[in-house]
Amino acid sequence: MRLSRPRMRAWKNVAVSATLRRLRPEWVPRPHAAHLITTYRCNLKCLGCGSWKVQDHADLSTEEWLGVFRQLRSLDVVKLLGGEPFVRKDMKDLMIGVRDIIDPYSSSASTSRGPMTPSTSSTPWSSTPPA
Repeated sequence: MRLSRPRMRAWKNVAVSATLRRLRPEWVPRPHAAHLITTYRCNLKCLGCGSWKVQDHADLSTEEWLGVFRQLRSLDVVKLLGGEPFVRKDMKDLMIGVRDIIDPYSSSASTSRGPMTPSTSSTPWSSTPPA
């Protein structure tokens, strides 16, 4: 079985972390995973979530997020979260940015309740990912 480059990098990061932790107990590893909140905006009012109550929506722009991704290239796992992440009109661009800039082992996942995903919204999403 041939491992992909991101998967090999993830396994290398785990091995280095485990080895250095044993050799130097004071050593602190670089983060390998990030859960990034792209927005607190939400079109639902779920009882178990308070995201919809947040009044100040100072979301980062697409370019600002891409700059963040450039600083987080060591990550193996990236998850894009929010109130409802797909309320952002640039969510597709952010997911492509994670894939192209960070190239994580676990591709950019997103937690959504579904009302704004391509199958339920009029957002023009391509049915096939770009090459």
